[in-house]
Amino acid sequence: MVDISSDRSKIPALVDALDRKLTYLRISLTDKCNFRCFYCYGSAQEIERTAKLSLMSSTEIVDLIKVFGSLGVNKVRLTGGEPLLNPSVVDIVRNISEIPGIKQIGLTTNGFLLKEKLSELIKAGLNRLNVSLDSLEREKFCEVTGVDGLPQVLEGLRAARDSGAFQRVKVNTVVMRGVNDSEVGNLAKWSLENGFELRFIEYMPTRNTLNHAKKHISEADIRSKIDLELQPDIGNLTSAGPARTYKVDGYPGRIGFISALSQKFCESCNRLRLKADGRLVGCLFRDNSVDLISMLRSGMSLDDLAYFVRNLVAKPEFKDEADFTESGFRPEMKTIGG
Repeated sequence: MVDISSDRSKIPALVDALDRKLTYLRISLTDKCNFRCFYCYGSAQEIERTAKLSLMSSTEIVDLIKVFGSLGVNKVRLTGGEPLLNPSVVDIVRNISEIPGIKQIGLTTNGFLLKEKLSELIKAGLNRLNVSLDSLEREKFCEVTGVDGLPQVLEGLRAARDSGAFQRVKVNTVVMRGVNDSEVGNLAKWSLENGFELRFIEYMPTRNTLNHAKKHISEADIRSKIDLELQPDIGNLTSAGPARTYKVDGYPGRIGFISALSQKFCESCNRLRLKADGRLVGCLFRDNSVDLISMLRSGMSLDDLAYFVRNLVAKPEFKDEADFTESGFRPEMKTIGG
């Protein structure tokens, strides 16, 4: 148990031991998913085990966001599993939009159910959107996800872009050597031509990436596959996180890179993560989560919980730099949401 100071005046806001101001909260709405991407899901036994977790209710999710909003968090992103499988997702977005201080409400989805839910989500207050897409080839898409769903995902992407509700729809592509690295050039041109902001993400070592070293491809190698003149997008306002974004003259879209291994960005990390079972995580690659939902369920007030969180994140042992070594902790992505 982390030792919590009794002096409530010592820590004025969410600032960690490395003097990083934490303003961004990612929340997993469910550990369930309608895809079975091999780098996220493991065996049937693992799927059954996580399905038995006691997950947060929609009311509990919103209450915890109120806690973080009172501490200066202004950006919330809903993840999963697949967040659109949560039947209360629209209500959750609507309730978040009413919390003072929360300016950005984002969603990261695989896009399969996006088109049918998009209008309601926008009306509820969704103003940021990321869609995961690892291939533009139908057969390969099915191989990675376990679902023949590429047409539905592309329809959802087009509908989101054409809605005008988002400054730019972001597309997340995990690049894997021998799987989809041959598509890098086509994916880049597709996003640029169609007005999306595609971010190439380095393949990270997680619990289910068994052959990580063989599949990992660095940003430098990814860049070499893009035969275009990339220019830093200095005025881009959509990528306040770890992505470095570039433009190409004559194209409406953008290209970005999120390179946790070859270009570590720990020093600028401004985020916390809340798992679907109510545990707060300081870093993806540190086994240091703290059970907030039990405190809430025990009757702790939101003010007292805010005090606890404010002091918790200031402890060096809670939010340290990521450990990517062979002996380091490996997250289970389907329960933490990335």
